[in-house]
Amino acid sequence: MTNSYLRLVGPEDVIEQVGTAQVADVEVGVVRPADPHVDAVDAPLGPEEIKAILQVVTLAFKTGAAALVFFKALLEILKKTSAPAPVKVEIREGRTNRHIATIDTTTNLDELIKKLPK
Repeated sequence: MTNSYLRLVGPEDVIEQVGTAQVADVEVGVVRPADPHVDAVDAPLGPEEIKAILQVVTLAFKTGAAALVFFKALLEILKKTSAPAPVKVEIREGRTNRHIATIDTTTNLDELIKKLPK
């Protein structure tokens, strides 16, 4: 079976938790900054002050059921995140980087699963 690849872009604390997630039939790639061109040498601040706002991680789903289990777990992570505003994570197609959906605590999982590539 061919894997389906998705890319998640969101706040560092959420994506770091996704990076450590253990879901059967889901391979989680390396978490990295969404903007890899941040250069501490060119920044007006010191390297300690520079912090990526968004992180990105690529996921490989072996089954549709694995995607459902994974996104249920992601919703739980979003609900537990303490932030002054609702936290959102963008879902993009893994190979083309095309926007698919944005997930937050109010997302309907059934509707989300329908939007995912088959």
